[in-house]
Amino acid sequence: MRGAALVGSVALIIAATLLPFGGMAAEQIPPAWCVRCGSLWLTDVISNVAMFVPFGAALGLRRWTLWRVVVASLLFTVGVEALQSVGLPPGRSPALADVMSNTVGGVLGALLVLGWRWQRGASRAQLSVLALAWSALVCAVVAWSAYMLTPVTGLEAMRSESASVTPSAFGHVPGHGWYEGMTDSAFVGTTRIKRGWSGPIIQQIAFEQFPMTAGVTVRGTDPLYGQIPLLFVHLPNDSSAWLQLAKHGNDIELTVLRRASRWGLTMPSVRVPEAFRGRTVDDARSLVVTADVTTSVMRLRTTGAYVSADSLAFTPLLGWTLIQPLVSTDSPLAWVISACWLLALTFPLGWLYARCGNPWIAVAGSALVSGLLHLLPVAFGLAPASSTDMFILAGGAAIGYMVWRSSASTARAAVRQLKT
Repeated sequence: MRGAALVGSVALIIAATLLPFGGMAAEQIPPAWCVRCGSLWLTDVISNVAMFVPFGAALGLRRWTLWRVVVASLLFTVGVEALQSVGLPPGRSPALADVMSNTVGGVLGALLVLGWRWQRGASRAQLSVLALAWSALVCAVVAWSAYMLTPVTGLEAMRSESASVTPSAFGHVPGHGWYEGMTDSAFVGTTRIKRGWSGPIIQQIAFEQFPMTAGVTVRGTDPLYGQIPLLFVHLPNDSSAWLQLAKHGNDIELTVLRRASRWGLTMPSVRVPEAFRGRTVDDARSLVVTADVTTSVMRLRTTGAYVSADSLAFTPLLGWTLIQPLVSTDSPLAWVISACWLLALTFPLGWLYARCGNPWIAVAGSALVSGLLHLLPVAFGLAPASSTDMFILAGGAAIGYMVWRSSASTARAAVRQLKT
């Protein structure tokens, strides 16, 4: 079992780091051995830490000392980065940040195994402290991810006056392609923009403004399959988008600046799928795209040649979207990833509540988490957690509690059988 865990963790790392990756153009690959690599640097750090946790845990299960785990993790990641530095595989680049974060992940995995062994012999008082500490950790993680979903200026973005919208000094969107179809017109708030030729409509807004309504009317399509901006609105002295409507593959995508992007995390987006499917560059049919945005929700709808809509509510429990760029909120896998995220937060709570055997600890910890989930939407202007999310949170704690009770009952039955 321990050998299988080690082989599986090594195979996971090799698949994630040494398989060719063609999604990034050569000029977009970060400089070799960078520390803060690319705009999603913190997303990469968290992902690299998580990737090496199973490796460190597998070594911990084989009773390796902590220093041996440090050396093994360091040598493994240096070997991977050395191969990437000579172009194996293509499309990858080495980074000093990867070496550090991978090593930290290995150590963290080993520490988790040590902590697991320690709690098996811990006293009830120690387990009570650990249960409350995990409750506080859950609150800290949820509060931080909720903060990352807020506007850059926080609730100051909810202003009574309207922000002025003016033509941008940018002739094109930095780092993006040029839309080959026609952009006929757009609007940002009460400002209307007439166009009538190809390329994105680029505007500058004086400050973050919520609520905000924006939209663009286009014809045709773009032959490229990547992300091509249609309407790009930025803040003064900032080349990144505050609000962007873009063609992404055949989809229409809406993104709005949040604190997450300033921290190197991903930003949740809303997509209307297949809005451009079947269209040609010279297609005369109009596609009208409209976005309604507040601090707590994004809504995107299309009318004209294609009619559809989608929306996303920013709740305090949406943090899973900030640490991975692979699964979008409208993906069929989104609910699975979300459920795993919530279960990972609360399963240990139920387990520890059962282990300490103190009902007051369970009440205090549950009240702490529940109270925070009701406070955060008010404090940060977010949407309340959905009833489904709350059910999964409660279910995770209940499952953890029942698993411990069941295992404890099984162990007691086995002991009685041995005695008889």
